[in-house]
Amino acid sequence: MAIYVCDNPPPPGNYGRYQVYIDRGRSIGRVPNPLDSGRVKNAPEFANTRKHAALLAKAAPLASAAHRTLPDNRKRTHYQQLAGMAIQWLKQDKQEAEIQLLLQEATALMRRQLKRQKVQELLAERKKDGKRVFALPSPVVPERGGGEKRVASATVASAPVLLRRLHPLRSKKRRTGFYTGPPFFVLYSQSLINGPEFSCLTRFSERRLPAYLPPVRFSETG
Repeated sequence: MAIYVCDNPPPPGNYGRYQVYIDRGRSIGRVPNPLDSGRVKNAPEFANTRKHAALLAKAAPLASAAHRTLPDNRKRTHYQQLAGMAIQWLKQDKQEAEIQLLLQEATALMRRQLKRQKVQELLAERKKDGKRVFALPSPVVPERGGGEKRVASATVASAPVLLRRLHPLRSKKRRTGFYTGPPFFVLYSQSLINGPEFSCLTRFSERRLPAYLPPVRFSETG
């Protein structure tokens, strides 16, 4: 379809096989398209198109069945890759049963990639959520002389935040605990920092707050 851009286009009308009409203030000229379904099905210049369409008709159901076995985070590009593989194997005169086995091997590799990608996305979300600080109800901690004492304010923070907040409190005047093991979510307050025992929490999963653990003894630093 040709669009006239000259200053004086011809008036609307038919000029032989050529037609001119106005659409949205523009003069547009067009000629009839000789392409139709009968020509595509019978003309020799479309032989390769018909051959490829026949291969795609056989490969599409096989690729679609294999694509449905992938995890939920699959994409259309995976179906296109599977369909392309199936077409190449059909060109090599492979049987459909053999192609199904080959597609199962290809989907196994894609499944591992998608699983790795999903794990990375979950870790990124958890890392983003790890920057938050959650407040928990005041716990009950044992006193040295016996009995129990409820801590007025308690906060749960991730390990990086905890270390940044504990370092300024480490001085010669205070006997603070320093844990040398794996990172924990530590329940801390002023009364707990003054003693050699900290109440610790394990890492918590998504949408769940951590459960309390018994007090863990730390190595004291003077």
